[in-house]
Amino acid sequence: MLKKTIIKLKNLIQFNKKSLSHTALIGKQGEQLAVDFLKCEKKYKIIASNWTYKKDEIDIIAKDADVLVFIEVKTRCHNSSLISQYESVTSKKKKALARACKAYLKYNKLSPHYFRFDIILVKFRKNQQNIIQHYCNIKLFPKNFHTLNYD
Repeated sequence: MLKKTIIKLKNLIQFNKKSLSHTALIGKQGEQLAVDFLKCEKKYKIIASNWTYKKDEIDIIAKDADVLVFIEVKTRCHNSSLISQYESVTSKKKKALARACKAYLKYNKLSPHYFRFDIILVKFRKNQQNIIQHYCNIKLFPKNFHTLNYD
């Protein structure tokens, strides 16, 4: 599985070399690692990636059993340490994500009993294994907020 991911990432880099900035490429690589992590490790069903509504975007939309999960992915390189990925999801960003999530539910005419918002942090480390941290159930939605505890 890891070999397939590496091949996908190399193809993505080759295809987008001229059209994406270095930061955007790192972000796309992090999102692909997050998708693979969710599918393989967490057994989530991926519904959509990079879903956009107007100027807002949801990185990953997935299903965790009966819960619809909206996921923001934050990626950093080994040498970046200005602000943590978790703190970079500001209140302004959370509002934009909430707008996009509501638009997704409305556009797809969905009324799931439970939905939640997660953050996945990906840190690329030079000559070491990358770090993936998954924060479940971040408070973003005022109602229909899934309240189960997760590890």
